[in-house]
Amino acid sequence: MSDVIALSPVRLRTIRQRDFEALMNHHPAIARQLLRLLSLRFSVMYYLDIDRNALTLKERLLKTLYVLSFSHGKRINDSQNIVIEMSQDELNKVLVASRQNLNKVLKELEREGLLKVNYGSICLPGLEASAGSTAIWSM
Repeated sequence: MSDVIALSPVRLRTIRQRDFEALMNHHPAIARQLLRLLSLRFSVMYYLDIDRNALTLKERLLKTLYVLSFSHGKRINDSQNIVIEMSQDELNKVLVASRQNLNKVLKELEREGLLKVNYGSICLPGLEASAGSTAIWSM
């Protein structure tokens, strides 16, 4: 059992259990893909839980931004800068952190030149933009 929070508008559709089972029996490739997806999600949740217990909020934030830079990041005008369009509220939910604690860490990282907080997004400067960022963003 788990809770799900939609970060954007969602339309949920359901099918009856017997229809789902018939679909799985008729198309075993779908069942294999669903098992892969569930296995991947379980692994992600397991490692997020380990991170929550072993890493500081700052370390978890840096790791999360690094991962998000691949899936949510957009390059700005052919530069090395990457923008992740995600609000602090959404980031709070991903990191399971209070807004106040996350805000402190974001300000600290901004002072260090590792990121720039904008309304609804976070900009990761190019590797050449900050001497300190090279070690962080090239994990």
